[in-house]
Amino acid sequence: MAAIVYSSAFMAMSLSYAWLWTYIARHRELLSITLSDEEVRRRTVIFLIGNPFYALALALAFISSAVVLVINGLLAVYYMVVGVRSPDPAGETP
Repeated sequence: MAAIVYSSAFMAMSLSYAWLWTYIARHRELLSITLSDEEVRRRTVIFLIGNPFYALALALAFISSAVVLVINGLLAVYYMVVGVRSPDPAGETP
């Protein structure tokens, strides 16, 4: 039961942030910086790629709580390594 609640919370957050990013990407005046169309597309893919995996974790929560922890852990590592970083205002990449 705990894995279902845990996965449901992650899925809800994922969908909420997906909606928020999609809205902001369509209304770029809300961004504090200017992003090119390519940068917005790239960040959208990076950001939204986790949603199907959160859905998978929720479905698997009914079967195995250990698998849910692994999936959510891997997603956490993915977003820490690849995640959406703030762009450098000078346009330089590290």
